[in-house]
Amino acid sequence: MTRTVTTVVLALGISSGVTAQTIEAGALKLKLGGRVQAQFSTTSVDESELIEAGRRPSAPIPSSMFETRRIRLQTDLEYGDMITGKIELEFGMARVQVRETYFNMRLDPAFQFRFGQWKKPFSQLQLTSSSRWLLIERGVRIRGLNEALLAEDADTSVLTIFRGNVVPGEHHDILERFGYLAYDLGAAVHGTIGNFGYQVGAFNGEGADANDQTNGKSFAARATYKLLESTPLTFGAGVSTREIRLTSNPTIQTRDGTAFEIDLELGDFRRKGLHIQAEATTGTNLAVDETFKAAQLVAGWFQPVSGKKFEGWELAGRASWGDPIDDLDGDEGLLVTPGFNIYFTGRNRFMVNWDVYMPRGGTFENLHAFRAQAQVYF
Repeated sequence: MTRTVTTVVLALGISSGVTAQTIEAGALKLKLGGRVQAQFSTTSVDESELIEAGRRPSAPIPSSMFETRRIRLQTDLEYGDMITGKIELEFGMARVQVRETYFNMRLDPAFQFRFGQWKKPFSQLQLTSSSRWLLIERGVRIRGLNEALLAEDADTSVLTIFRGNVVPGEHHDILERFGYLAYDLGAAVHGTIGNFGYQVGAFNGEGADANDQTNGKSFAARATYKLLESTPLTFGAGVSTREIRLTSNPTIQTRDGTAFEIDLELGDFRRKGLHIQAEATTGTNLAVDETFKAAQLVAGWFQPVSGKKFEGWELAGRASWGDPIDDLDGDEGLLVTPGFNIYFTGRNRFMVNWDVYMPRGGTFENLHAFRAQAQVYF
């Protein structure tokens, strides 16, 4: 597997400028590209302490680890002015998964039809590509987090558990755990009219390459408006619905949920100066049929550099808050992340982050992780 991926990556041009390759055959164009993200991370969760406390983890929790966070190869298809498509495969850590694979018919810039699998149109922060995201991770990705929180929750029982996993008090993880965002199978119409953009779609609702579990469909819609051109300022809003199956015995029981979000983005990726992305959301906690609230603010300052071996540096930071059950005290959390990025060319960069997650339950300890990531984009 590793040898095959390496051969393909080299063939696509990593050794000669790290640029995507385009193949043309008449009206058909195929653009080959991808990304590699190699990461090192630590965790403050101590496996031996969990074992001594009587909660043995289901898998080892090493204090530090190297991993291929993402290895993605993609092909963008374009046939004339009307038909486009994409196939993106994931190979990181020996995973073989389909990420995006869709067919798009461009009848008009204001009306296009898409069919296949891609990210549902919800959450500006999730829709921002990992190759352009100012930080390394979008949420609380601290090794052993689930086990540590469960161990400390034994006496208080304030945590939300959904399908066997803790829903931490953090913006992105709440939305991801409940399936309101990320990759899904479906169909949508979308387009742009001047500074206004929209997308409305129906999806299975169970995630990437997954069969629907209910008779109903999950829906997602998002609209944006670009207010300024000189210093880009874009406002957005979205809604995402989800229907899940609770049980099949003795009868089929389901639960419905809806999430809403508003967001804004000031500035742009690798644009000199300030870049801000912010989002606030609320919706149904699908585990207990209650209401959650969450918000995240990400900011960066990019400074181009001329005459050096790299093209610029960037200071970045994030504050992400979440409350899985609005009416319950003690289940909130706050994730704070300072970071620093060095850009070599395009999206090729080296990143350093320090994630600090602070549960608000009083009895929970703060958890933290250092991480560094190198990204090659071609």
